[in-house]
Amino acid sequence: MTDSRDLCARAFAKIGETGFSSLGDDSEAGRIASVLYRGVCDGFLSAHYWNFALRRQMLPRLLRGGRSGHLYSFALPRDFLRAVSAGRDDTGRGLVYHIAGTLLEADSERVVLTYIARVAESFFPPFFQEAFVGHLAAEFCIPLTENTSRARALRERATMLLREAKLIDAQQDTPHAFEDFSLIEERMS
Repeated sequence: MTDSRDLCARAFAKIGETGFSSLGDDSEAGRIASVLYRGVCDGFLSAHYWNFALRRQMLPRLLRGGRSGHLYSFALPRDFLRAVSAGRDDTGRGLVYHIAGTLLEADSERVVLTYIARVAESFFPPFFQEAFVGHLAAEFCIPLTENTSRARALRERATMLLREAKLIDAQQDTPHAFEDFSLIEERMS
């Protein structure tokens, strides 16, 4: 089963570091992983609309109004990383909203949020794992080795792996059909 320790060990192996046993262990690699891992992971998940990390949820409305001029405030989910869209219905699209801290504010009494969630490592698909491990290796390289040329090479490889992962992820869904035919309708009238 894949976990944070496994992903970090794979990243350190790409750098040539074999002394890593767990996040926060007494080794230099363990300390680096302990400091950097969660932020790098959340940032990598947030950087793309990964299909496996997409969630849709009706948000609980709070009693007070919004601070940004919107009528209502809603609590964001605990696993929230990044908003994709919001709506009034199950499509979760088409609503004007504002996110401030842990709140979503809107002028609707009901909000369905589509968002990127913090996902447990055991749910990372293989194509995502490879890209993420490459990215981790690039992030861990300079603090561990102080070798900028090696870090640059790892970053280039990570960028290629990310492109491949995005392509594979895009193939995990039926392409969206055009919903707005206003130009065609205008031309026909």
